[in-house]
Amino acid sequence: MGAMVFLVADTIRERIRRALDDQAGPVTAAHLAALLLPPDLESARRQVQRALAQLESAGHAVRHHGQWSAARPSGRAR
Repeated sequence: MGAMVFLVADTIRERIRRALDDQAGPVTAAHLAALLLPPDLESARRQVQRALAQLESAGHAVRHHGQWSAARPSGRAR
């Protein structure tokens, strides 16, 4: 059996999911990148956009005209 490998994207995706839950309204990928990743990381925005797309596919995030928010269960106030 091989060793378990943890990818940075997994950690970033989870941090983004938690950050979306904490936001009062929709935010941009650039805002999340600035909030969660080092400012000198050139690929920060691209990594955030990829993680947001994965969260959207899994039903954890919703895109609103270029901004993102946490997906809310139906019947729950936004």
